[in-house]
Amino acid sequence: MLDRGLRQPLLVITDGNKGVHNAIAKCFPKADRQQCIAHKLRNIRVRLPQDKQDEVLEQIKAVYYAPDLETGELLAGWVIDKFSGVYPSAM
Repeated sequence: MLDRGLRQPLLVITDGNKGVHNAIAKCFPKADRQQCIAHKLRNIRVRLPQDKQDEVLEQIKAVYYAPDLETGELLAGWVIDKFSGVYPSAM
């Protein structure tokens, strides 16, 4: 991609693959990295009981889609406080 003229990206969105993380760190050291929301939600979903998945994931999506950082941080704290005692591996 660099040979084809790709400049330093500001943000790279990936799955959780460690090889990809290492390649990004090496090739694009100034880029921020963010995990893909679909992959993140799938990873959380498998750590929740089936009958609670929709409820918990909707609240986690509200964090991701918050209108601003302050609201997102407030919602994230609330979700973590609410569910960390019950579903620690998901939080």
